Amino acid sequence: MGVAFIAGNVMAQDYAKNIYGVRAGVNLNFLTGDFHALTQGTTSFHVGGTYQRLLLANQPLYLETGLFFT
Repeated sequence: MGVAFIAGNVMAQDYAKNIYGVRAGVNLNFLTGDFHALTQGTTSFHVGGTYQRLLLANQPLYLETGLFFT
């Protein structure tokens, strides 16, 4: 029974060291307040690439960076 408890605590997961990805989305904005100028909302987009580097071998802790065009 002690072997069953020890075996239950062993993790057999292997986390990827490097992960590359792509992200895209929509930007929506609208300016409100006490302004005399006519303001309208604008809609635009963003797209970019991401990179994640594994920091710990036994835990899924990653450092993420990326470059985006907005």
